[in-house]
Amino acid sequence: MNSGNNKTFLTQPSLRVMLIFLFLWLVSNSLLILSTTDLFREPFFQGRYLVIYMLMVGSTIATGKVVSNYLKNR
Repeated sequence: MNSGNNKTFLTQPSLRVMLIFLFLWLVSNSLLILSTTDLFREPFFQGRYLVIYMLMVGSTIATGKVVSNYLKNR
């Protein structure tokens, strides 16, 4: 097993993979914001949506990592 050649779509993403991640991040976080605010009728920051906020932060970090890996390996 060659551990020095671990090329995956997360460690060495192509432009297409990065754009897919950005699109999915944008759509999913937009839908989460719309669902938590009831189409902007309620305030965004409420304690009962803590799990959704953590999900949004996690997806932002993961997408940021993919973008930074793309820029680093470009």
